[in-house]
Amino acid sequence: MLLLMPVLLGHVYWLRKEAFLLEEDRYQQHVMFAVCEGEFEYEIDGQKGKAAFGDLICCPAGTLFRRTVHEPLTFHFFTIEWLAVQDRMISKDRFPSGKLTLHDHDRLASTYRYMAETGVRGSASPELYRSGLDHYLKDLWQQYVLEQQWSREMEGNAAVDGMMLEAAEYLRDHALGRLSIKSLAAQLGMTAVQLTRKFKAAYGETPMDYVIGLRMEKAAALLLGTTLPLVEIAEACGYESGFYFSRLFHSRKGMPPSVYRKMHQL
Repeated sequence: MLLLMPVLLGHVYWLRKEAFLLEEDRYQQHVMFAVCEGEFEYEIDGQKGKAAFGDLICCPAGTLFRRTVHEPLTFHFFTIEWLAVQDRMISKDRFPSGKLTLHDHDRLASTYRYMAETGVRGSASPELYRSGLDHYLKDLWQQYVLEQQWSREMEGNAAVDGMMLEAAEYLRDHALGRLSIKSLAAQLGMTAVQLTRKFKAAYGETPMDYVIGLRMEKAAALLLGTTLPLVEIAEACGYESGFYFSRLFHSRKGMPPSVYRKMHQL
């Protein structure tokens, strides 16, 4: 359920920033970093991690925010306020803090592309620029909320058979390396056919299709967030053959990896 909605107060777009001016800061307003390219390490209220394409980093007002750039960073910096939907009372501890990850990279890349175009179109009209950015800020947040809802629904369906939750977790942890569906099935005390049938009933796709989806999302992130050649991206996603990887990517995304990179990179 959507309880909060962000409202844009300010925005700055940073291109290939190599370092933050301050390694730590406290903002007077809530801030959000939407990472388009590169990587940085952060610490917010005891939460530590790394952020790259697909991540939104939220820091509540007055909270110490430590950060270090690891790869030249392109990002949207928003100052925002949070409004409660339907006049609900929301305590401050419910405001987003730390890393929020978006998994639909196609939709995210499209949003970032439109944001860039809004900046060009709105250069002669500050009102158009501001209203457009506020719209896309809300779109980023709604994408995150919807993906969280879908994730909970998927886990709820899988809860009928707890072993399928275990299977999905195993596949997520090992998706980018060598894995055997037969070996996983044996660990769970069933045959590969039984695992495939139960997994598809819980998640709507076979275990191997689930793995391919995870690999393609990783590939999309590497295509957009790095300059790695396709053969290295294929290897990083668990494929020894660049040709086979490209064919799979094309079937999932509707275009070859090289075309996807050219169309979606900012």
